[in-house]
Amino acid sequence: MGGMSLIGCEPASSAQSQPALESPESAPTKPLTDFVMDLRGDWDYRLDSAGKLWLAYYDQNRLLRLRHPDGKEVLLVPEGRGQAPSGLALAALDQGVAVLWRDKHPAKGLYLLDTNQAGMEPLEIGGDTEPLARFQAIAGPGDLLHLLWYGEKVGEPTGEKHNLYYRQLNRKTQALSPIELLMPGIYPVMATDTAGGVMVYSWLMGNKAQRMEAR
Repeated sequence: MGGMSLIGCEPASSAQSQPALESPESAPTKPLTDFVMDLRGDWDYRLDSAGKLWLAYYDQNRLLRLRHPDGKEVLLVPEGRGQAPSGLALAALDQGVAVLWRDKHPAKGLYLLDTNQAGMEPLEIGGDTEPLARFQAIAGPGDLLHLLWYGEKVGEPTGEKHNLYYRQLNRKTQALSPIELLMPGIYPVMATDTAGGVMVYSWLMGNKAQRMEAR
């Protein structure tokens, strides 16, 4: 039998008559982050409406950092206090991003930071829902920001241990809508439309068969 050849390669007899192609020199690389990232730590990025890159990540000391488009990095969790941040979600805005994370200090909660609000202290949005480390944020029309998470507050009327919660933030006035209990679930996912409508999805596992539900 004749020899086999890879797709896109010249037959051996023809290839021998062709000069070998030189490999281009590798371009020098530079780390994108100032600190070494945790191997299993969360990280996320978004491009704002101007196409500028925002990157958030946990370093090896479990400190949550945000890299601005100009390369400057800031520590999102204030120094000088106990820190136990977990989870991470970013929402692209007209300028900058909104960053969500969960922390246990100074109290267990879900914290939001808008990079457009100069000097803004992290805003706690989870209330008494006992937020866990899965959540999502999506910018809506105007100054609206949709916020979705799941928590383990006991005694909810659903009868389930884990439930999904939703609220909105008016980024201009910093006003938060009341927290809404949506449905049982542990994987909060939402989709929005240009009119401000929201569809929420989750995977459920309880007394009934495992299933996907939406509201």
